[in-house]
Amino acid sequence: MLETPDPPTISVGSCQMVPILGDVDASLAEVKRALSWAQEESLDVVCLPECHLTGYCRTPEEAAAHSIDLGSTLFSRLMSELRQFDPAVILGLMERCGQELFNSAVIVERGRVLGVYRKQHLVESAFSPGRESPVFERNGVRYGVNICYDANFPEAAATLAARRPAESPSQRTRSRVRRRRRCGRISASLWVAACGLGKRGADVGFRLHELRVRV
Repeated sequence: MLETPDPPTISVGSCQMVPILGDVDASLAEVKRALSWAQEESLDVVCLPECHLTGYCRTPEEAAAHSIDLGSTLFSRLMSELRQFDPAVILGLMERCGQELFNSAVIVERGRVLGVYRKQHLVESAFSPGRESPVFERNGVRYGVNICYDANFPEAAATLAARRPAESPSQRTRSRVRRRRRCGRISASLWVAACGLGKRGADVGFRLHELRVRV
């Protein structure tokens, strides 16, 4: 009898962290702490909160002052400090690209940017909407990114689900996000690993959660 090969698996960690506005080196130290944890736990991907690297702003003036160009010397320096970590990291930041600002998440593996997702459904006047929904792969499992308010729109999840390999069986979400945010993920049959911004002064400075998925 032929043995059935084990299905691909992926281990994902999520971190709830307090944002630090205006100090990317302090934020990077927290990124490295999260990646160190993920590496110790043999995780494949770790997800960090929205705009974690730069801090989060809603006004155009603040966002312009704290956004980072992905082609800048500063960003290259920051990425060089992540080369020693094996897990991929989904790293949120305010991104400057030409004259536009985006609420973005860069997917980084050993200091190399695999791609960028830009938030498409916005509540912040500071940012332009993204237009692409890239999909990434780890251990033969494909994954994508939505940011915060994106989760209220079923099409955001459906777009990612449509790019999943046809042979992958569906799985229902087990995330703790609010019910209105779950509907899109359930209808699209996707697993969800979610994390959020912690509040300064609250007892949530650095919380770690793990999700292991077999598809």
